[in-house]
Amino acid sequence: MESEGLEAEFLADGDETWLRLRSVESDGTPRDFYETLARVTLPGMDPLAVRLDQVAPGTYEVPLGTLTPGA
Repeated sequence: MESEGLEAEFLADGDETWLRLRSVESDGTPRDFYETLARVTLPGMDPLAVRLDQVAPGTYEVPLGTLTPGA
């Protein structure tokens, strides 16, 4: 998913799923030190609010644990 300098992706590592968000300005400069929150909708339509930690310039991640298909 990509929108106005934001690109989100889900990564699988074994049973663990991670959410990664890359955030850049229109000129490609990374957006650093932002408080970054996301809402993930689970299969039962329950929302899960998460706070992502910055792991690299303009890159934020959070582990989501083991998710069932459809999340």
